[in-house]
Amino acid sequence: MKKLVLFVGVGMAFTLTACGVTDKPAASPAPAPTASVAGLPATTAGSAPTATATATATVPNPQSTVPAASGTGCPVTADALMTALKAKGSDIYTRAASPAALHKVSCHEKFAVAATVPDGEHQPSRIAFGYDSASTTWRPLNLGSSGFCAGYVPDHLAANLAGCTS
Repeated sequence: MKKLVLFVGVGMAFTLTACGVTDKPAASPAPAPTASVAGLPATTAGSAPTATATATATVPNPQSTVPAASGTGCPVTADALMTALKAKGSDIYTRAASPAALHKVSCHEKFAVAATVPDGEHQPSRIAFGYDSASTTWRPLNLGSSGFCAGYVPDHLAANLAGCTS
């Protein structure tokens, strides 16, 4: 099992594993307090709970967003879509003139649309994204200023996405 060690603050190191989070004081020989990802009270070996420290450790897929309970990917943030846009395997980021940011996000079921933020040099465009619930990733599908959803987003869903219908 791989462990990821994060150094936070002065003298504290956190070790993340698939099973939980362990925080260890840097120079303390005493047993390390542990906090589970599920939020159980922190304990020291052989003692009663000492605090109710909770920790959540998430290592996001570079193309994913905050997963929705319904498995549709919605809602989604502009930052999450930007990460998906820059991910390997698509030339849409380059075709969109390598925008610095996205905004005006619209999300419905497994599809989203975002607009490139105007930079004063390139024509702004909109980008259609699709969500793959099996891999929990967003993928850019197409871009344009009109008609960019045709053939990518079903018509009955496109009507719910800003700028998706021509």
